Amino acid sequence: MCRTAPAPFPNMAKLTKAERDALPRYAFALPETRQYPIEDRAHAEQALRELHNESQAKQRRIRAAVHRIYPDLGATHIITRGRNLKGHK
Repeated sequence: MCRTAPAPFPNMAKLTKAERDALPRYAFALPETRQYPIEDRAHAEQALRELHNESQAKQRRIRAAVHRIYPDLGATHIITRGRNLKGHK
């Protein structure tokens, strides 16, 4: 019996190339490279799920960008130099 491989990211939010190209820079967690679109909650959640693919510095930037738009997503995981962004130790 031949089985097909599962999709690599079955829960990934769908965004066509045209839709992605039309997004403004601020709709990306990493705007300089237009990586990790966060224009809606589904894409913001996906960006957080893919954090393990990036360096610690990029992970902090992605979490911070998501938290700016969706404060309830990843709020407890935004750590910078021993302090979270709310100023608590």
